[in-house]
Amino acid sequence: MSLTITTNDSSGNRKDITESVKRRFYIYLYLSLSLYSVLLLLFSIFALGSNQENLIRKQPLKESIHSVINNGGDLEIVKHIYNTRQKETRSIFVFKRDNGEYYSSDYPLSSILNDLLSDYLSSNPFVADTLYYNQLLSLIEENNFHFPFDNLEEIQRYYFDNVRLKTDEYYETIQPDITRIADELHNKNLLVEKYLSKSNTSFIISVIALVLTLGFSLFQIIQNRITYKMQLSLLKVSENKIEVGTLKEKKVPETR
Repeated sequence: MSLTITTNDSSGNRKDITESVKRRFYIYLYLSLSLYSVLLLLFSIFALGSNQENLIRKQPLKESIHSVINNGGDLEIVKHIYNTRQKETRSIFVFKRDNGEYYSSDYPLSSILNDLLSDYLSSNPFVADTLYYNQLLSLIEENNFHFPFDNLEEIQRYYFDNVRLKTDEYYETIQPDITRIADELHNKNLLVEKYLSKSNTSFIISVIALVLTLGFSLFQIIQNRITYKMQLSLLKVSENKIEVGTLKEKKVPETR
């Protein structure tokens, strides 16, 4: 009679252990990806939402000024409408996407009046309104006379107005040159604003790319660690298999 040492570690159990290790690996992988995706989404929302600007809806403002002009309002009333315009805080990307719907908050009154003139002359079908047209031209001329530098930034307006006041009666002789300088400065301001806006967008994209890179690196570290643990578990299962096979080959001598 011979005695054989047996074990409960069957091939079915080894298969179950392997499947359990794989299942845990995929669970960890899914949780890591989910957490990373949520963090990236929150960061992107924060980064895009923090880049905001005060905007003005074009149509309501233009309609208000148009009504004032039609009703015979003077420049003071138009300036009041302009100064009390309603501002909305929106993402800068909304402004870029819907540029035809919004003015920037510092868009000058002189440009709005010129927009109204362009709308009138380019309307199709064209409906002549001589009273409105003459009144609008008069307001544009008056505004340019009293506020010739309103398309510049505040500190720039301050210096140009000082030049106008200090030159007094001699200002008319240099006015054309001053006006050209102001227009050129305004164009430079627009270019600077354009490039700054692009720079801000590039910065946000760079930060998001950095977060993506760090996230993928962290994910690789976690994945490698989980894979290492999985290989260790499979190695233990293989060692147990070899050990069980060796024990089965050994027989205890019979006792009579």
